[in-house]
Amino acid sequence: MIMINADADNNAADADNDDYMTIMTKMMMMMILMMMMMMVVMMMVMMMMVLMMMMMMMMMMMMMMMMMMMMMMMMMMMMMLMMMMMMVMMMMMMMMMMMMMMMKLLGVYMESTTWATDRYKPIGLGHF
Repeated sequence: MIMINADADNNAADADNDDYMTIMTKMMMMMILMMMMMMVVMMMVMMMMVLMMMMMMMMMMMMMMMMMMMMMMMMMMMMMLMMMMMMVMMMMMMMMMMMMMMMKLLGVYMESTTWATDRYKPIGLGHF
């Protein structure tokens, strides 16, 4: 940084306070300048890091959005499948209900024609 010139007439040992203070102040000024430069470099590095982080975050957000879109598509497909299954189940249930009604009617007819009419018997499947 700053070298102290050690001449015969101006030595650091027998130098008065003004020279010492000037040397110290010069060193301090250099230190402050170095600190400022370091601060600027650090700030630039931090800015770069923040920018990198922002880019990473943006990439992550984009990936997340893509994943969400894919998930939404999958969910929509699943919902469609579920709706189809529900429709099929409802159809099956309706068919079963129709069959039950028919069997009930058949059971009523059979009960009215068999010997089990005089006692109380609930009308339904498996009771004729």
